[in-house]
Amino acid sequence: MSHTHKPHMKHRLTQLPVMNLKGKAYPEIKERIRFVAEHYDYDVKILGSEFISAIKEWKCIVQVSIYFDGKDKAPSVYDGIASEPHKGRGANQTHALENCYTSAVGTALGKAAIGLPANGMASFDEVQAAISRQDKAAKDFEIEKKNISSRYEKLSWDQYQDKLDLHYDFSIDQIDRLADLWATLSQVDKGLELESKETAA
Repeated sequence: MSHTHKPHMKHRLTQLPVMNLKGKAYPEIKERIRFVAEHYDYDVKILGSEFISAIKEWKCIVQVSIYFDGKDKAPSVYDGIASEPHKGRGANQTHALENCYTSAVGTALGKAAIGLPANGMASFDEVQAAISRQDKAAKDFEIEKKNISSRYEKLSWDQYQDKLDLHYDFSIDQIDRLADLWATLSQVDKGLELESKETAA
């Protein structure tokens, strides 16, 4: 995609139309993508996509390169990761991968500060609170990694994920890493079950 004008960095801080998400103003992904298409040269690359069969979930990683000052200068590069369950009702039942990709692009554009919520930039207190939440999540994550075997024995993945959402403030990446561990446990469990059946035969 190419434009004849050279965009200015100030466009990056433009407020966009927002939706209400759990009481917070959130710029919609489609608005971010539309805004970038209108104001910047940009490229999107899929760095990786994976379907985790054990939990029926897509994981997608993308890279968005934005040429804020035109194609003759180096782009700014932002990564985004997302995951979507390939089950349930609604769009994810048939378009989980597409939703996953779109969410990953939206995450990357959010990192680029494309479109701000109505209340503008975060305050110092909000930033400090976010750091505290991240520190707590990191400690909780290490505990969950150690306990995941016992969780696997007692719960289904859906039940476990519900508990994670209820009790922790984990990032998508942390949830994905726990999902990978869960999938590994599932494969080991299936392997042992198969071995047991073969021995019995």
